Amino acid sequence: MNKEELEALKARALEIGDVHAALELADYYLEINKPDLAYQVVYRSAIKQYPSAERRLGYFYEKGIGVAIDYHKAFHLYSSAAQRGDLKAKHNLGLLYAFGLGCFKDEERGFALVKEAADNQDTKALLTLAKFYEKGIGTIKNDEQYFACLHKAKNLGDKTIYHLLGYSAYVGLGTKQDYHRAFDYFIAGSEMHDDQCDYYLGLMYSKGHGVERDDSKASYWYQKGANKGDGRAMYNLALFYENGIYLPRNLEKALFWYQCSAQKGIEKAQEKIKSFLE
Repeated sequence: MNKEELEALKARALEIGDVHAALELADYYLEINKPDLAYQVVYRSAIKQYPSAERRLGYFYEKGIGVAIDYHKAFHLYSSAAQRGDLKAKHNLGLLYAFGLGCFKDEERGFALVKEAADNQDTKALLTLAKFYEKGIGTIKNDEQYFACLHKAKNLGDKTIYHLLGYSAYVGLGTKQDYHRAFDYFIAGSEMHDDQCDYYLGLMYSKGHGVERDDSKASYWYQKGANKGDGRAMYNLALFYENGIYLPRNLEKALFWYQCSAQKGIEKAQEKIKSFLE
């Protein structure tokens, strides 16, 4: 954004009072790491009771963006926006109810609010609803509904859930176990930059699940996943280097990837590091 565009945006947001311009300006301030200015811009719109601005301000209070975390204020702002029909605010409010943040914990109320948003094709709410079904939060645990929510989110264009769909088909969670279907989800997800899919593709080639076992392809996908920061892919790539599986045996590279994996929280990588250093 050049200087002239920025000044025009400021005029629309601050002088004319265009709420869409205000939110765009807030996003710009966040991009240049000035959350305090983003907060000020959103606050000016929220006090005029624009639902989208109230919701955004509530989010700032919930996450501590440009202001100290205050769940009570987040709750009241989400409530106000939700009463005016803002579906995203209903989703956020539902999460606060479900976990008792800024209000008395009420999982059933939280579930109802999230479901209302999800039923109106809000993809973020669909993913939350899926998690509620999976964990039994505010409702009876239901793996079939969990998978159905994920599938609906995919049909609405969400590109982040292919690893979840693939995993469900891989292990039979909420749907029939089907390695071939799982593989298709993982391949599609990798192409859409759902990075967790790379690890699972490596796993399937390593074990010969749904595909012919192929350690060269497994190492390719583990390397790809490791380069993107997946701790599990890092660990399995280290195993390949340690044991000379397709890749030339290289203990230095094995130790490096075990250390990277451990930094990602993979506990068994810590044990490997200890054995290397003994």
